[in-house]
Amino acid sequence: MCRTRDYKETHFDGLHVYYNPYASVPLDKNVFFPPEITHNFYDIENDIPDQRHPDGALVSRQVFEISKVCRRHIINNWFPEQSKVL
Repeated sequence: MCRTRDYKETHFDGLHVYYNPYASVPLDKNVFFPPEITHNFYDIENDIPDQRHPDGALVSRQVFEISKVCRRHIINNWFPEQSKVL
């Protein structure tokens, strides 16, 4: 959990592009240039996946709803300066 101002995310975060090694018309890897995009290749010769995740890439996200009691506990203990405002 962090403050909104301490977290940045773009529409490209979490986007994965998978390249088909058997494609008759291969996708040009330079089409997708934003640094947040993860490129997934498959090395046929060595029979291994090649995943190029940029540093700080979003791999997963989880959204959950917390109860009012838990929220109050978190605010009071993690952000005491905010507990006076709320």
